[in-house]
Amino acid sequence: MSKKEFDVFLKKEEQKKKPPVDWEVEKKKWYAHLDKLYADIQAWLNEYIISQKIKLEFNNIDIHEEALGTYSVKELKIFIGDKIAKLTPIGTILIGTRGRADLSGIAGAVKFILADKDATGPKIEVKVFMTDEESQKDAENEKNKHKPQMDWAWKITSNPPRIKYTELNQDTFLQCLMEVING
Repeated sequence: MSKKEFDVFLKKEEQKKKPPVDWEVEKKKWYAHLDKLYADIQAWLNEYIISQKIKLEFNNIDIHEEALGTYSVKELKIFIGDKIAKLTPIGTILIGTRGRADLSGIAGAVKFILADKDATGPKIEVKVFMTDEESQKDAENEKNKHKPQMDWAWKITSNPPRIKYTELNQDTFLQCLMEVING
């Protein structure tokens, strides 16, 4: 390998570098998404809370993510009679989503994820290149392509293999709550 080839190699590696991620900013965004979810749930359950048919309780729990370390988040417990459902944050540094929280009860669990508000399921893209030149050209195009700002929304996700997302709103949340408590 010549010095010239090595210089070209180093230049390509330098171009691949991305700015470092500010993990504290990412954690703050995660907390904001969780706060929005909890505020929505409290609004959806408000009439039942006022009439004392449902009681809510928040507890701090620790979760660990490799990039963020161990940190504290709020877990929501929903008491309905003698039954309890828990909404437990799972994390924000996950593949295919900006975050996940699981609603669980005696009869099962439902996963809530942060996804593009218009998404109805995961987007999978496969690219096949016949030459390094094609791959490099695609990488350049991707780097120069304007990526729209993602509008994140909480969704209910089904289990594999046919994953689909359902809008999380009052009706779908109440359905999930009944499902995890009564089956």
